[in-house]
Amino acid sequence: MNFKNQISTKIEELKKSNNNFSNKALYGLEKETLRITEKGNLSVNQHPKALGSKLTSKFITTDYSESQLELITEPKNSVEQAVEYLNHITYYISQNIGHQLLWPCSMPCILPNEKEIPIAYYGNSNQGKLKELYRIGLKYRYGKTMQMISGVHFNFSFSHEFLQQYIKLTNNIDNINQNDIDNIYLSLSRNYLRFGWVLNYLFGASPIVHVKFLNNKSPTALYLKPDSRNFKETHEYYAQYGTSLRMSELGYHNKKLSENMVSLNSLDNYINDLAKAISTENSEFLKIGVKTQNNKYLQINANNLQIENELYSPIRLKSQKDKNLSNLKNLAKSGIQYIELRNIDVNPFALAGFEVHQGYFTEIFLFFCMLLDSPEFASNKLELLAINSNLGKITTFGRHEGLTIRYQNQDVFLQDLLKEIFESLEVIAEFLDSISNSKEQKYKIAFDKYKNALNNHQTYSEQIYNNIYNLDSNKFNSFQDFGLNIAIQNKKYLDEEFKSNINQDIINEIKTDISNSLQEFEKIENTKEISFDEFLNNFNKTQDQL
Repeated sequence: MNFKNQISTKIEELKKSNNNFSNKALYGLEKETLRITEKGNLSVNQHPKALGSKLTSKFITTDYSESQLELITEPKNSVEQAVEYLNHITYYISQNIGHQLLWPCSMPCILPNEKEIPIAYYGNSNQGKLKELYRIGLKYRYGKTMQMISGVHFNFSFSHEFLQQYIKLTNNIDNINQNDIDNIYLSLSRNYLRFGWVLNYLFGASPIVHVKFLNNKSPTALYLKPDSRNFKETHEYYAQYGTSLRMSELGYHNKKLSENMVSLNSLDNYINDLAKAISTENSEFLKIGVKTQNNKYLQINANNLQIENELYSPIRLKSQKDKNLSNLKNLAKSGIQYIELRNIDVNPFALAGFEVHQGYFTEIFLFFCMLLDSPEFASNKLELLAINSNLGKITTFGRHEGLTIRYQNQDVFLQDLLKEIFESLEVIAEFLDSISNSKEQKYKIAFDKYKNALNNHQTYSEQIYNNIYNLDSNKFNSFQDFGLNIAIQNKKYLDEEFKSNINQDIINEIKTDISNSLQEFEKIENTKEISFDEFLNNFNKTQDQL
C-alpha cells in the first residue's frame, strides 16, 4: 500500500523547496447538544430568550428540535481558539438555562414519544417558516427520533498562501487559479471518503443506542445485544465492538442517497449531482405530499433533497463568499472555500464535546488525505459501494480484532491498514510541527495521544463500553446513567471552576451577538412580506436555477 513512501516523498520535496512553508489554516466548530432536565429527560421547553434569536444569532441556534441547541464558532486561526470559543459558548448557555443540563453524547437521552418532541420554531417571517417547514419535512421523511442525534462538524481551510506554494511546487506551475485550489480540496475529499473511517474508529463515541433506534429491517440491528441487567424491559442495545452507531444504518443515514453519492470527481460533477438531487422528485416523498387539503405544508418539496442541507455525507464542500447566495450557487460562482467534516461524534469526555488534541489530529489526517494519491472514482461505483460497506462494518464492529474491509478490490485486515496509515501520520505530524513555528510539538502530542489510544484499547467507544458493560471496570448502570452523570459534572465544573477563568472578552462578544440577534429578529418579524405560498414557489424555482 506504500502510504508512507508516497507521503514521505512529497514531504521531502516540500522540505527541499526554498519556500518558507507555513500553514496558517482556519478552523471552525459546530456542535449539537440536547437540553435535558435534571432527571435526564428531554427538556421540551421553548428555546430560552436569554440565548438570543435562533434565527439570527451567529453563535447559538437550534438544529432540528426546539430542544436541540447548535453551537457555532466562527473561523479561528488555531484549534485552541476554536475550542476556547466552543467552551465559552457552552458556559454561557449553561448559565442561562436554569437547572437544565446539556446532554454530552451523540446518541440522545431517553426520548419521549415523537409527538412530544418539539420541532424548532423560527418565527412568522417567510425565512423562519421555511426553516421550520424543512424540519417538518424531515419528520415525515425520516421521523423525529433520527433527527435528535447530535454531532460535531469540523470546518477547515488551508491558507491561500499555503495552497499557492503547495500547488506551485507539486504541479510545477506559476499561474495558480481557483480551479487548481478546487482540485486540491476535491482530491482531499475523495480520500476522506476512502479513509474517513479512521476518525470514526478513534473518535467514535456511540456504541450504544436506545431501543427506539432499532430497525428490524436493518442488518446492523442483528449485531446488537440487549442490556437487560437493570430493566424489566430492555431499553438499550449495544455493539460490543462498535465505534459510531450514529454513522451506521441505525443513525443519521439516508440509504437511497448513500447509494447514489454526489460525485467528488470534479466541482462541476459535485454541483450538478447536488442540483439534480434538489430538483428531482422522489416517488416515496411524493406519497407524503407537499400540502394537505387544508393548506398545511408537509415539506418544502417532494424532491430527493428538499434543500442541499439534507445531503447526509461525511464531508461537504463549502463556499460562503456571497451571503445572499446558497452554498451551491457560491460554489458555482467562486469555487471551494473550505470543507466541512460531518462524521465526528460528540466527545463525552470533553467539556464542549470536542478537544484540542482531536483538532490537531484531524488536521494531520487531512494532510494525509491531501498528500496521498487520490484517483477519481470509477463510473461503475464499485469503490463507492465498498466505502459504504467499510463504514457500516467499522461503525458497528470496528474494534473486532479480525475485521477485514475492502481496499483496492481486495480484503485487508483493518488493523494492518491502520498501522500503515499511522506510520504516515507520524511523518506528517513531524512535518507540521516543523513548519508551525512552535516548540510545543502540538501535532506530535496529538498523534501520540491517539496512537496510544489505538494500541491500548482506549478509543472513546471502548472507554464508554468499559464504563458501562465491562464487569471489571463498569461505573454506570446504563448509557442513560453515564450521560446524565457527565452532564451533572459538567454543570458543576462550569458553575465553579470554569467560571473563575473565563475570557470576559469572549463572553462580551456572545452577549453582544445575543442582543443584536434579538433586535434583528424583531426587525425581520415586522417587515412586510409576500405570502408564504408565493415565497415558497419562488424559493423552489430559484433552487432549480444554478
